[in-house]
Amino acid sequence: MDNNTIIDTWIGYKMSNGEREDHKEEKDASRWTFKADGTVTYQLANETKDKLERHWKIEYRESGAVLFINDIETYRIITLEDGILILESIKGDGIRHFYANEHTYHQQREQLP
Repeated sequence: MDNNTIIDTWIGYKMSNGEREDHKEEKDASRWTFKADGTVTYQLANETKDKLERHWKIEYRESGAVLFINDIETYRIITLEDGILILESIKGDGIRHFYANEHTYHQQREQLP
């Protein structure tokens, strides 16, 4: 695998704080594109579609997997299976971010959790 190879692209389809859910249409969704070289491009869900380049890594702990962005512990990985990625902010605000990889998003859009 070449260092610039894209591992996967994830499309944000929902955010939830446990009480309220905010569903996103694809045109308004944020995206994470993870690459084999340890970089991730984060495309913001704003009008300008700004893109941020960051470094990523996953660390596995007894309490579960953690996603680091630029060496900062940023999200707990709640689920990473069957094309679904659910992240919970480390900040402790209870906000969960729901993503589906491109294949799952386009094949199962109506059935996403």
